[in-house]
Amino acid sequence: MKFRLGFLGAWGLFAVGILLAGVIAAAEWTNWNDGRWLRRMNTIDRMIAQRLGFQIDVLKLTADVRAARLERLRSAIQAADVKLDDSQDTDQMIVVSTAENRLSVRRARKTIFAAVCSTGKGTT
Repeated sequence: MKFRLGFLGAWGLFAVGILLAGVIAAAEWTNWNDGRWLRRMNTIDRMIAQRLGFQIDVLKLTADVRAARLERLRSAIQAADVKLDDSQDTDQMIVVSTAENRLSVRRARKTIFAAVCSTGKGTT
């Protein structure tokens, strides 16, 4: 009896192994087809580039576009920093009193606006 159970168990493991090998083979087949599809797309890109008379690298083009956009953003940030640095000091100031929960705007030592505000408990 033990011999038969061992024999059947071995066949069961063999069947599971065959099933697992089939799943792995199917996954590799998908990978191989995807690779073949990518090679076809690259060939088509090269044929279009030859037909139009120039060479094109789609990934490099995308990287170049992103690099140019990044450079434009960096220059815009620098321009904004310069504008912030060039701001002129005025005689106007905002005063917030946490003891009185009041906000006031003063110009030339005269209060031009006052309002009640919430400033919290005064703890950090």
